[in-house]
Amino acid sequence: MKVKSIIFVHNDFEWKSFFSAVFIWFPIRLVTGAYWNHCALLVELDGKDWIVEALGKGVTMTPRSVWEVRSKRKTEFILVDKYPVWLLDAIGKRYDYASLLFWKILKYVTGSWYGPK
Repeated sequence: MKVKSIIFVHNDFEWKSFFSAVFIWFPIRLVTGAYWNHCALLVELDGKDWIVEALGKGVTMTPRSVWEVRSKRKTEFILVDKYPVWLLDAIGKRYDYASLLFWKILKYVTGSWYGPK
């Protein structure tokens, strides 16, 4: 598996994604102060492009062609030249909402990150 790019994603408001827009995308942008509300990795596996990302159902792999038509969103691809060795182990793992909220709130209060690196 070769990591080709980090993808930063900005989702615009859509009524069909009301819950995600109000309770996930907007708060992420509010807390981080960033334009982007999601990120993913573009990887090449057996000559095909895949998108690896953490969703509510866990870390997933989706064919790039399927991912690109899923919804309207703005993206920026940042080329990378290093291989994250943890990537294959992460696929299939559940999203850890509790830790995300705990560590993010602690950083907001203290100004320092104490969570997993």
